[in-house]
Formats: sequence, structure tokens, C-alpha cells
Amino acid sequence: MAGENPAGFDLTAYRASRAEAAAETFPVTLGDSKDDEGNTVTEIIEIPALRDWPLDAQASLGSGNIVEGITALIGPEAAERFEAYRWTFGEFEALFDALAEWSGFQMGRPLPPRPGLGPTQRSN
Repeated sequence: MAGENPAGFDLTAYRASRAEAAAETFPVTLGDSKDDEGNTVTEIIEIPALRDWPLDAQASLGSGNIVEGITALIGPEAAERFEAYRWTFGEFEALFDALAEWSGFQMGRPLPPRPGLGPTQRSN
């Protein structure tokens, strides 16, 4: 009704509901390392679902600022572990191709057309 304030959007409530939901993550197995006691530990980092990515992570990765984007995405501690594996460009590209397929986001490249979402083809 005119003159009434709409309910609007409550960011705090949304974040609380997302935290309670079963969060989807994309696991990335980095490899094996040794813990302080010499035991072999498989290192895995979890990349959050695209809808949970901070906007600065999306912007950085989309513009090719890889280190900045990874740090914004998974946090400084996990990013340090991620970078310690000294990724080659080919390995990183393969990771992000798999992540792009899972999430629908491609770093610095336009998304491929999806059926029903592209321009309409007309026959003459």
C-alpha cells in the first residue's frame, strides 16, 4: 500500500539463513604433506559455491588478478597453502575450467551460451 515501508532486504537475516543451509563447496585436493608428527596428511581446500563468493573475489578473478582473487575467495591461510603448491598456469586453468563447469563462472572469459538463454536465431 502507498505510504507503507516495504519489508525490503535484510542482509543479516539472509546471511544467517545461508549459514544454516547446507553449504555447497568445491573440494580441491592439493596433495599430501606431513604434519608435525610426520604423518601424511592429504590437504584439501574448499571453494565455496558461487553465490557465497565475496564480490571482490569475483571481480579479481574475472579480471585476472589470481592471487588477490584466491585470497579473497578462500582466506589468507588457505590461500598460502594453495600457493605453496606452486601451480603452473595449465594446472590453474584446468582447476578453473572444472570450477567454471561446476559454478557457471569463468575467469576472464564469457560464459558459453546456454540453451534457451542465447539470442534467438531467425530463419530467412
